[in-house]
Amino acid sequence: MSQIKQILQKSLNFTTYLATGATLYGFALSIQDTKLKENSLKSQQEEEEQNDELVKQIHELKIERFQDEISKLKFENFKNNLESSYIKYKEQIELLKNKTNESNTTGENLNSGLDNLNKQGENIVKIVEDINKLLNDQVEKFLGDNNLFELLLNLYNNWLNMLSTLSYEQLGALAHLLVGIFVLYNLFNIIFILFGEFLIDYFKLEEKLPRLAIFIKLRKKLQRYYLILIFFLMISVLLLMIYANLLVLFYSL
Repeated sequence: MSQIKQILQKSLNFTTYLATGATLYGFALSIQDTKLKENSLKSQQEEEEQNDELVKQIHELKIERFQDEISKLKFENFKNNLESSYIKYKEQIELLKNKTNESNTTGENLNSGLDNLNKQGENIVKIVEDINKLLNDQVEKFLGDNNLFELLLNLYNNWLNMLSTLSYEQLGALAHLLVGIFVLYNLFNIIFILFGEFLIDYFKLEEKLPRLAIFIKLRKKLQRYYLILIFFLMISVLLLMIYANLLVLFYSL
């Protein structure tokens, strides 16, 4: 999703670049001072490079991010149309540059070329807006279709389906693995809590930082309840595992 957001942000500037591109170039054609013309063409070249970068990013955006085949086909079609239109847009700019350097070029020919350039620019702007709309729709659809409850329910159902495919040996190994991870995780929590208490007492933070004394006391009280909860959960899980192992042992005799 981060890549889609980046494309959306940069494409907001894309319409501005294209809309001003033809205008700046037309201005370069009308001015007589050589230096001003060079500066305008340089500005046009910088905008072309920025546009090239955006077109490249849109081209490299993976269509697998879309949730349905219709959206994938739409996006692929937009990409192809954008690349084709942008090639024509750049060709029209080169054509205008060549006409500018020709001494026998009339104002009517230049105006005609500018009109064609504007049409190509408007076509590209429309395609970019369509891509923006498609990407926004996909983001909204993703956020709307995947609420927390549905995600948790799907995760639960997938977990049950996975368990139904395992043998008894695999289920036993998985149960022991999960219990081991759970106990190890809580042991690390206990170590961090006790180590934190040791540091507070060792450096006498309550005396050195009287303003924080109330928060330190509150932390100690909460950590005490947290330790009780951890020990309760660990003992409960271990007793449950012992009971399950006893059942397996006696029923296998």
